[in-house]
Amino acid sequence: MVCRQLQGKRLSILSLKELQHLEKQLDVALISVRERKELMLTKQLEESRLKEQRAELENETLRGQVQELRSFLPSINQHYAPSYIRCFAIDPNTSLLNNTSLGDINCSLQTSKFHSCN
Repeated sequence: MVCRQLQGKRLSILSLKELQHLEKQLDVALISVRERKELMLTKQLEESRLKEQRAELENETLRGQVQELRSFLPSINQHYAPSYIRCFAIDPNTSLLNNTSLGDINCSLQTSKFHSCN
């Protein structure tokens, strides 16, 4: 029966003193629930911050590795294009890119080996 009273049911049979006692129990329970909730949220926030710090550190490490690789392969820096992009010259008279800064180069996605765009 106490469980139902904690849920707000069958309160009409309780005296004023019993209602006050029940209210106090509920207040104590609510404080306990809020403290537990705050603890869990704080823990989740700390875990999220740690994950963010790890990701930032990993990004910095990867950036350093990329810079190191670029220093070993300077020619790739100038003419690098991913292997899935194939570039080829087009007729400038029929191109939609005629008045753009791309000039006479048209690039399309393909799964072929790298071809130079000269």
